[in-house]
Amino acid sequence: AAEELAAAAAEEAKRAEEAAAVAEVERLKSVANGECTFIYEMYDEKFPIENNSTTALAIDDVYCLSFVMANCKIHLSKVPNERRLKLMDMDPSDEE
Repeated sequence: AAEELAAAAAEEAKRAEEAAAVAEVERLKSVANGECTFIYEMYDEKFPIENNSTTALAIDDVYCLSFVMANCKIHLSKVPNERRLKLMDMDPSDEE
């Protein structure tokens, strides 16, 4: 009886794990396409996200940043500007 209960619990856990994986795939599909906001100096424009992706090249194609600032590197970040600038100015020994 104990073995049957353990097997049933293991099977239920497996089903729950599979259901969670399916739910995560569906969640990722739901956010695969949309927009991100490019914020730089005076720019504040939306760019498309398609299949969970956008690129610095897509932004550079519009703004020609690499032409204006030769050898520049465009970095895409999820961190809001205010937080990003604070992190850039922070001494590694500083505590938040």
